[in-house]
Amino acid sequence: MSKRGKKYSQRNSYQRSAVSVQQDSHQLSVVSIEDNHQPSAVSVQQDKEEADSQELIAESKINTIVPLSCGVNAVLQPLSANDFLLFQEKAMTPRSPGASARAIGRQAAVEWLIRKAYTVNDKPLTADLMDEFGVEVKEFNQLLYPVLGLEGEVTCHDNATDVGESDDFTYEGRRVTRKPISWRYALKFQDEISKGAADAYRNMITSFFEIDSSPITPEMMASPDGVGVGLTALIFQRLGKCLN
Repeated sequence: MSKRGKKYSQRNSYQRSAVSVQQDSHQLSVVSIEDNHQPSAVSVQQDKEEADSQELIAESKINTIVPLSCGVNAVLQPLSANDFLLFQEKAMTPRSPGASARAIGRQAAVEWLIRKAYTVNDKPLTADLMDEFGVEVKEFNQLLYPVLGLEGEVTCHDNATDVGESDDFTYEGRRVTRKPISWRYALKFQDEISKGAADAYRNMITSFFEIDSSPITPEMMASPDGVGVGLTALIFQRLGKCLN
C-alpha cells in the first residue's frame, strides 16, 4: 500500500490579502514562571529540575498572542471541533438552500469567530473594538490564520494524492480513518443539514470517522483538547467530497 507524505497548507477563501502571513513571526509564546527565592548552592540542581518540570506544564497551557499595532495583545482562546462546524453553518447565506436559522452570512460569521477566539484585556475582541484599535487587513489576516489556517504534514496511507480524497491519513501524528457511508444515511444527512449543518456534520463525523482506531465521541468534538480545529477542517473537506 503506497504512502504519500506532503506538506499541506491551506488558507481559507476569505483571506484575500496578498500579504503572506508567517505564523512564527506573529505568534508569541508566553511562559511565566515566577521564582521569588534565591536558591542555595545545595538546592540548585533540585530547583532546576523543578523549574524544568514547571516549564513543561506551563508550555502545555501556552496562549497564542497576536500583537496589534495599537499596542495591545489579542490572546487566542482554544477552540473546539464544534466551534469550527458552527462557524461553517453561520457562514452560510441566510435563506439560501440548505441554510439553517443560525446562518448569518460570512462577514458576520467571521466577526463571531474572532469574538469567540480572542480576548483583549480579558474582554472579547468585538468588531467595535477592532475598529477602535484601527485593525487593518494584514493584522486581520494575522488574527484569522491561527484560528482557521491549516499547515502541517499529511500522510495519505491509501492511493489518494490529496487529503480530500483520502480515507486513511495522518495529520500531526493522529491517524484518521473513514468507514463507508450508506446511501440511506446520506439521504438522512440531507434532511438534517437544513435543520442545522453543524449538528449534521458532527453526527457524520462521530458515526463514520475514527482517530487512531478509536471512535470520535461527542465529548471529543466539544473539547478544545479533543479532535482539534485543524483535524476537523481536514475531515470536513473529506466529507464534502464524499457527499457531493
